[in-house]
Amino acid sequence: METYFQYKIATDNAVHGYKVVPGDVIKITSWACYDVEDKKMTKINCNLYEEKLLGQVDMKACIRDSESRADPELILYH
Repeated sequence: METYFQYKIATDNAVHGYKVVPGDVIKITSWACYDVEDKKMTKINCNLYEEKLLGQVDMKACIRDSESRADPELILYH
């Protein structure tokens, strides 16, 4: 899973302690393991894989990059 955070205000203690200014983007990549019983999820374990300070980048371009690895029916930006 990939998630992007775009900061609106400067902070010295953003996600994972990064120092950011307005407009900076941080990308968080995590993985999840689902326990399924009787066709229902009973538990989700989610763990951090990687975090990156991307800086001043185009958020839509980041989302398009993530969507390039998604199933076609999930794509928001064409």
